[in-house]
Amino acid sequence: MRQPEAWPRQYARQITAMRTREERIAALAEVPEHLRELVRTHVEIAWNHPRGNTYGPQTD
Repeated sequence: MRQPEAWPRQYARQITAMRTREERIAALAEVPEHLRELVRTHVEIAWNHPRGNTYGPQTD
């Protein structure tokens, strides 16, 4: 998961593609701390977008 020059949206794209919540939580924990909240926001927006998620709305 660690990429030295990854952008927040790249992290979010990788996290959103993961199948389980546990995988997503673990991957978010590996994101550099100074980017974590921004990446989390990107993931939540993508997850809750009508066309961005086939598993239903995020409830946590």
